[in-house]
Amino acid sequence: MAEKKLFCAFHTAGRLFGFDIRCVKEIITEFQITPVFHAPDGVLGYMNLRGQIHVILDLKQILGFSGAGTNAQGCIIIFKHSISEPFGVLVEKVEDIYEISGDLYEKDSVSGTPNALTCGYCKLSDGLMVILDPLLILNNLKT
Repeated sequence: MAEKKLFCAFHTAGRLFGFDIRCVKEIITEFQITPVFHAPDGVLGYMNLRGQIHVILDLKQILGFSGAGTNAQGCIIIFKHSISEPFGVLVEKVEDIYEISGDLYEKDSVSGTPNALTCGYCKLSDGLMVILDPLLILNNLKT
C-alpha cells in the first residue's frame, strides 16, 4: 500500500500548485500588507499577524507569471516557523487539502533548472498539481 501525503492546493496564474500540509501554519483571507520600499522583486511587504511580523511574497511574480502584483485579492498562506523566518505567500485562491497516494506523487528529479522551486508533481484526474518547496521560494529571493 502506497504512503499517502497531504497537500494544501491553491491556484496562482490559473495553474494548480500545492505545498506539503506539514509546512503550512494557516491561511489568511483578510489582511493588510504594508509595502516595503526598495525591497527585492517578489516581496510585497510585511504583515503583522498577532504581534509577529511576516514577510509576504508575491508568488505569481516569483514564479515568473505576468500580471504580478495586480492581485490584491486572494489568500495568504503562512508557513510554520520551523520552515524558516516568518513569511507567507499571496495566492489567488486556496482550493482544498488533497490526500494523494504515493504512486500519484513524483519527486522532482531535475535539479539546477532555471526555476528550481518545485519538489514534485501530483497526477490528478483533471490535471497536474505542481508541488512547491517554501524554503526554496524564500531562498530564491536571497540569491
